[in-house]
Amino acid sequence: MTNQDKSSELSVDYRLKSMVMARILAELTVFSILLALPLVAFLQGWFASMEQAWIIVLFVLALLSAAMIPVYGFITWRVRVTETGLVTRSIFQTQTRDWRTIKGISRRSNFNWQRYVVESEDGDIVFPIWLKDVDKLVLTIKSRLPQGVGLPSPFRRFSQDPISLVFQIGQALMGIALTIIFWVFFLQLSSDQVTSKSDMIILLAFCLALTGCILWRTFIILLMPRCIQLTESFLRVETLFFSKEYAWDEIRKVTESIPLLPEGFVIKTGRQNFLIGSGMDAADELLATIRKKIPAEIAVKNKEK
Repeated sequence: MTNQDKSSELSVDYRLKSMVMARILAELTVFSILLALPLVAFLQGWFASMEQAWIIVLFVLALLSAAMIPVYGFITWRVRVTETGLVTRSIFQTQTRDWRTIKGISRRSNFNWQRYVVESEDGDIVFPIWLKDVDKLVLTIKSRLPQGVGLPSPFRRFSQDPISLVFQIGQALMGIALTIIFWVFFLQLSSDQVTSKSDMIILLAFCLALTGCILWRTFIILLMPRCIQLTESFLRVETLFFSKEYAWDEIRKVTESIPLLPEGFVIKTGRQNFLIGSGMDAADELLATIRKKIPAEIAVKNKEK
């Protein structure tokens, strides 16, 4: 058996999830249509009957599409793990890094773009978090690192991506706006003599339940930390409104967020629970560090429950 055959047998491919690939293709289709619209409108003679404002909108959308389409060509859709190193593949480029040159891996989030960055002497390579079995891939890379490299430090500051923070505030405002809309709708129906009393009671119960869920979700989102500082003796949480320190024996456990809340994990303390969104920089390292720092006796009690 040749060396090439052995390399082929030992290689493992990690590709984009099928749903993610379908979404990317759908977005590319939409951008392609928007890009082609001005040309189609010109050939069909639609510009003669269109208002100038709509023509401007059409060209602006086409320009935005022209700027966005090339971006998809740099998205890594496959990462191949071989005995010698990593090979990443996108439409525009193929990058290879030898295991001997790889120094670390970290999860980063900037402008709401979440990805893993593999630090190498030959230049960093990037792949998105949307790869199938990405956690297994990350563990494989970490297992190949020199001893002591790439491990999370207990003395670190983790910050929320500014764009994710804007989305976080936007979600909270949308929750408040939806609550107002529901009650305006209820008040309009209550003033309508056609609606029966029994229907109004059902609608009132529905509005109360929905308002409770939305306000609770909004409250949790508003209290999502924008920064977390880990030290040897405590964990500091900084939100938009306050900053608090919690000794490690106050941290009860870490759980996944429920479907009603944004994706992430929840830090449960004796006084307050905090949702950590996926927009937190190096969220996976933060989670691993907190789990290691939770006192052993508390961890045992959590397993017994």
